[in-house]
Amino acid sequence: MGGLFDVDGPIMNALQDLMVLVVLNLFTILCCIPVFTAGAALTALHFTIMKMKKGKSGLYKMYFREFKNNLKTMTPTWIVLLLFGIFLAFDYWILYRMASAGESNLAKTKVFLFNSGTDMMKFLFLLEYLGIFIWFAIFVWVFPYGARFVNSIRANLHNALLLATGKLPRTLVMMLFTMLVPFFMLVAFLKVFPLFVALGISLPAYLCSFIYAGVMDPMVRKAKLAAGIPLLDDEEDDKEEVEEKEEKYKKGEKTDS
Repeated sequence: MGGLFDVDGPIMNALQDLMVLVVLNLFTILCCIPVFTAGAALTALHFTIMKMKKGKSGLYKMYFREFKNNLKTMTPTWIVLLLFGIFLAFDYWILYRMASAGESNLAKTKVFLFNSGTDMMKFLFLLEYLGIFIWFAIFVWVFPYGARFVNSIRANLHNALLLATGKLPRTLVMMLFTMLVPFFMLVAFLKVFPLFVALGISLPAYLCSFIYAGVMDPMVRKAKLAAGIPLLDDEEDDKEEVEEKEEKYKKGEKTDS
């Protein structure tokens, strides 16, 4: 039992990681204040969390270094995503006002659930919710992807969409983490609002990292092998597996990656 509380024991490591997440959360909030820099801040957060899980040091300097680097690479992608999100919100507001004009509170609730109005209005609401779902699905993937790959705006959004649809079960779990953790911090536990300030962004990102790691890590190793870039020590273990899957891919065989 004494080993649990050793300096290098699991309890102390967990507390250390928790403190890092608190600091990274505060960094991210501050870097998101200008709004247009939020994409770079979230990308830097995911990159730093990935490195934290691998036991890397110098995480705070790493965060700001990545934030600076991502201002050029991820800000345009974030602006496009933000504008599309604003469009969806404004479009929903118009639909809701049209469908609920002159209605009682109960009827307005039915409108919110697209259970009121004409068939055309129900169809428009259905398209609206589908658009919101797609936007959110891209949102949870584009920053982890941007943390490991540098691409154009179109490639970032396109690949994030492919990951979101191709790994749909993982996407749903990541969406739940991203949405429910801050929700319960803000609503169900409003008296502990400081908890949101401390972990409302970094904790969902940390939880999501366990979900996307099984997808992102093989992609990074495969890209490095294809480019002839030497693998790091923590990537060498899977080198043979990646090369075997690459060989099967070239032969047209189906893999489970």
